[in-house]
Formats: sequence, C-alpha cells, structure tokens
Amino acid sequence: ALAAQLCEQLRLILEPTQMDRLEGDYKTGKRINMKKVIPYIASGFKKDKIWLRRTKPSKRQYQVMLVVDDSQSMTGNNAGTMCCEAIALLARALLQLEVGELCVAAFGTELKVLHPLAAAFTPEAGAAAMAEFTFAQAHTNVRAMLAQSLDYLDEERGRVMADVRFGSHNVLQIMVVISDGHLVEDRDEIRRYVARAQRNFQLLVFVIIDTPPTTPPQDSTTTPSAAAPGTSSSSSPAAAASTQSQAAAASAAARRGPQDSIMEMQVVRFGSAGEIITEPFMADFPFPFYLVVRDITALPDVLSDSLRQWFELLTLQL
Repeated sequence: ALAAQLCEQLRLILEPTQMDRLEGDYKTGKRINMKKVIPYIASGFKKDKIWLRRTKPSKRQYQVMLVVDDSQSMTGNNAGTMCCEAIALLARALLQLEVGELCVAAFGTELKVLHPLAAAFTPEAGAAAMAEFTFAQAHTNVRAMLAQSLDYLDEERGRVMADVRFGSHNVLQIMVVISDGHLVEDRDEIRRYVARAQRNFQLLVFVIIDTPPTTPPQDSTTTPSAAAPGTSSSSSPAAAASTQSQAAAASAAARRGPQDSIMEMQVVRFGSAGEIITEPFMADFPFPFYLVVRDITALPDVLSDSLRQWFELLTLQL
C-alpha cells in the first residue's frame, strides 16, 4: 500500500521525458497522418503538412541511484532494518512507475555498485542486491562516495544521451543517499561535490534514518583520520581547528543517548580566538536537500512533498 501511494504521488512529479509518441503536422516525418490525406488532395497538394514525428514525451527515462550506508553505525540503533525497508519501498514504487533505470549501491570505506543502471531492475535483482548489505564496514567515507558516484552518473548519462529520441533533452539523475547522517568529514569538501551535482542537473537527496537506539552505538560513523584519506597532518591553526571540529563531531555522535535525535545533537568547536562554541549538529549540514525519517509510514508523503519543492527550485535555477 505504501509503495502504491508513493508511486501515484511520484507520477505527478516525475513527468515523462522520452520522446516516444507521434504528434504534430510536419512536412517530413516518420509516419503519415491519415486524417490529413484527404485535405491534402483536396487542396491541390498544397497542405502538405501530413507527417508525424516522435516529439511528444510519453515515457519516463530518469536515472535513479539508491546509495546506502553500509557501515557498522547503522546497526547500533537498528537503522539498518529501517534502511532496508526504505530501499524496498522506494524500489517497488519506482518499479511500478517505470521511472527508467534504477541503481543500488552500498558505501562505507568505498563505493560498491550492487545493481548497475544499465541492467534491468527486477524483484529478483532487487533481492540479490539487498542480500549484499552487511552493515559491517568499519568507516564511512562520504566524500569518496560522492566522487565515485557522480563520476559513475556522468558516464551513464553519456550512454543514455546517445539515444536519438532524447534529442537535446538533458537526462535528469536522482541520487538518494540513505544513512544515519553522522558526518564528521570536512563539510566544505562535501559542499563542493554537491555544487558539482547541481551544475550537472543531478539531484542529491539525503535521507537520514533517525531511529532512537536501544543501546548506545559501539562505534561512531567515522573517525577524523578516515574522513579525509590521503591528507597529511598540519600544524596550521585552520587545520588544527578543522581537526578539533571533526573530533568534537565524532565525540558528539558517539555520546548520543538512547532518547536523542540527530536534530537534538550538539557539536562543540573552537572559534577563531580559541573560544568554545556549541551549535546544533544539523546547523550547517552540507546537503541542502535532506529528510529526517523516524517512521517508515511517513516516507511517501514526506518524500513526495519534498521532491515537488526541490524540482520547483531546480526549475528556477535552469
């Protein structure tokens, strides 16, 4: 029932994009409009716009990528179970809608594509992809996930754009990231990838699974050293402040209590003068489009309303 509800709501938002239906009155085309033949003869062969072309959108051809946090932190508060429910709901709704191509990927230390966009998505393929989730990866590297997934989407867009039926239409790509939202990496670096996605007409949606844990998590989502692999330590004040901020965020995530929500978490950081500043963890969340979901039954309404608003914002930017 939830999948059907979400499908009908998305049907009003995700409009057909593929030019597959014949229409129009043209002097050349693929098929003759038989209704125009008699007027064409009666006019002495002057009214010669009797041809039809495939210029009317009738099918949806979106590329949707579901990227799931496969780290150990997803098991500490039973977020992994709710995450699987969210994936199944989204996949069923998109499959019913015939939205186009669907991809499922898992990320932690690195990104792993479990079901590629080029392959047809079936219930059997979805079950096989779901079986690959372990929620056992030691770290979560959001920056590497964004870099690899955006590169993958760019390659897949080129493959689809080779179809002549798209003409000059730009393929809209939607990437839905499902995680517990405990980001302790450099948020400015993440914002750069988000800006790149917006320039390439790629909608990034971050779904935060915010379930109250029954026991405190055994480990945090990431460690500051793993959040930015390949970087060297620095003794500059800016680098020290960034490291201290990341450490404070990791400490706040680890201290999350049984009744705390991510919306209530606080982060302690050091100001330019060395003073201690406390602010909400979500105050400068690097993803502009995000949802906080605590009840899976509310996902269809919340996601559809949010997508409608986000598509309106994207339309204004184009």
